[in-house]
Amino acid sequence: MKGRDPGFFIFWGLGLFVILSVGVLYYYAKATSDVVRKELPEPDIYISEFLDRSLNVFEDYVILFQDYAELTPDESMSVILQLEKKLIKFQGDIATAERVLAVDHKHEGRMKEFALLKDFVEEDLLFINLIQKIGFRDNQELIMEQILKRLNLLVERIELDRDYSHHVSVQQMNTQIQRLDRFYNHMMIVLGFAIFSSIGFLYMAFRRQQDLKALGKSELNYRRLFENATEGVLQIDRKGMLLNCNPALASILCFDSPAEMMAEEKTLGQLVYVDQATAKTHIDLLSKGQVLIGEVHRWRRKDGELIWGEINAHPVKNEEGEILFHEGTFTNVDERMKAEINLRRAKEEAEFANRAKSEFLANMSHELRTPLNAVIGFSEILRTEAFGKLGHENYKDYSNDIHSAGEHLLRVINDILDVAKIEAGQMQLYEREVRLHDVVQSSFRMLSVRADQNEVSLNMEVPADLPTMIADETRLKQIFVNLISNAVKFTKPGGAVSVRASLLNSGELQIKIIDTGVGIAEKDIPTVLSRFGQAQTSYARTNEGTGIGLTLVQLIVEMHQGHFELQSVLDVGTTCIVTFPRSRISAPGRQAV
Repeated sequence: MKGRDPGFFIFWGLGLFVILSVGVLYYYAKATSDVVRKELPEPDIYISEFLDRSLNVFEDYVILFQDYAELTPDESMSVILQLEKKLIKFQGDIATAERVLAVDHKHEGRMKEFALLKDFVEEDLLFINLIQKIGFRDNQELIMEQILKRLNLLVERIELDRDYSHHVSVQQMNTQIQRLDRFYNHMMIVLGFAIFSSIGFLYMAFRRQQDLKALGKSELNYRRLFENATEGVLQIDRKGMLLNCNPALASILCFDSPAEMMAEEKTLGQLVYVDQATAKTHIDLLSKGQVLIGEVHRWRRKDGELIWGEINAHPVKNEEGEILFHEGTFTNVDERMKAEINLRRAKEEAEFANRAKSEFLANMSHELRTPLNAVIGFSEILRTEAFGKLGHENYKDYSNDIHSAGEHLLRVINDILDVAKIEAGQMQLYEREVRLHDVVQSSFRMLSVRADQNEVSLNMEVPADLPTMIADETRLKQIFVNLISNAVKFTKPGGAVSVRASLLNSGELQIKIIDTGVGIAEKDIPTVLSRFGQAQTSYARTNEGTGIGLTLVQLIVEMHQGHFELQSVLDVGTTCIVTFPRSRISAPGRQAV
């Protein structure tokens, strides 16, 4: 019975219920009908009718005998003889009534009454026989009065019996009417219940039909999806034998049809898996109720070619939780895997080339700086005329230009070499406790001349009682010099550059470098933060720079496990935010803000 459609049990149950209901209803109706039929007052009705007829007959004779004075003796005798015949017939009817009443013992009292009535009639017959023997002679009037008297007594007796029969019949009829009323009410209840059940049965049948239609449609849709899917769909039993597959899977694995693929009497692992250990692992996992998600392995096609395939599978269980079979999908990811392999190879080659470049630059530090230092040194001697006059005044101007260009080139080379060292992993931090207030103040002193030349004011809002932090002081100063220098460079005369520092509630140390400069458009911020990126604005083009400053800042901040963020609004100003982690704070600070 496992797995049987629940509708099967519902319809069988409803069918048995209807049959049982009809059987109970039939039994109840038959039993009630038998009781009503058995207890109908048929004997009493018969007796009442018989007494009514007899009463009418004898009442007519009473009227006739009341006018006996108008009758001749012969007419009187004729009437008496007719009365005798009626009494004899009445006697026979009483005997018939007694036989009717004898069927049921509950009429024993009535039978006694009829026995008395029968005796009364026999006495009247004996009286009439006596009259016939002695004749009327001179006693006609007395005889007629006696007969009339006995007739009145007989009529009274019959009336009493008839009224009693009527009373009994009415009582019995009322009883049967009440029983019939109850039967009618019960039948209406049963009928209503039957109608309600029938409506429910019809509704369930309708719903069942709709469900079957929906199921058929769903199966059709599933079949279309199964047949037309571009991915391979498969079903295997608990041992790994192929139960079903769609055309896509057969096509991917170079089989002519699913039937050909399923005709192979091999497990899925033996059929297509390159690594049998992987196939066994997959079957074991599915047998334990686990699922396979995104498992990529090499599969073997019918023609022997190996392809990369991704399998997703899960066990299918019944209502009791028992595993029936496993089903899943297979996707040909051969092109994707080849592309990923090529991409990975290209990435490794690019990383190797970049690492080689960085290592080359890092190793070329001495070769680049030594001749440049010579250029700067000799230009300084010429500029200061250490060994005497140069002669023409233009030589002095040229030497100043050579010295300025050399220093600028040295700064650029130093920044490039620092970036290369960091990327090559050759830069080391010489960490110690540093007071942030002193570092910012030192940076201001270095840049004060440039700020004065650009007519930009420098504002330091760094509390002197901030806790010390663990950092490389030289690299920390390099961060502030680069950020403050950029802020001064891109701030128009009359503007200001401010440095603010505070402890956050999280315990982190946050420094903000805020300027009122030209700002950066929101779309240009990612470019500025990229390696050697620069915003393409008219103001930026008029100021020299390589765009390496922010790159170096970001790398040094990351070496200190910090975070760098740039916020800017065009024509309003720029805010550079440097946040150092709580782990770099060496001593408890003042109240956080």
